[in-house]
Amino acid sequence: MRQFLGEDNYVAFQQFERTIPDRMMPNLFFKQFPPTAKALNSRQQEQLLEALTKARIQYPWTTELSRRNPPAGDYGSFFTGEILASFAREEEQFARQFLPQAQSLLNPEQLAQFEQLQARQLQSQISQFKTTMKRFVPPKASE
Repeated sequence: MRQFLGEDNYVAFQQFERTIPDRMMPNLFFKQFPPTAKALNSRQQEQLLEALTKARIQYPWTTELSRRNPPAGDYGSFFTGEILASFAREEEQFARQFLPQAQSLLNPEQLAQFEQLQARQLQSQISQFKTTMKRFVPPKASE
């Protein structure tokens, strides 16, 4: 992929992939609510995405899963129970730390909905990772 895209485009592609969950958040929020006080306007969507992306880059993640940096092939080392627990813990901490920034961009109704959406998205990601572990990570042989 790197050869095909070239170094600069490959870095941009990696950044694009890493921000997919963050880009989904404003889109999910926008689609979830019809044009009401709870709906985000396009400026809020842009600001929220920019703030989420910047905050995620600056957060001190401890695992590649949290950094959204998948390995080239050894998924067994990427999806472990310990790494999944760290991912969940860090994502919850990140969400709590991000709320003051979100509060500056959203009205109170939107903020409450955003918190709920964050929690649902985290649970969905954890479920997806558990399914991935079951399907693609071979069980360790008994020693």
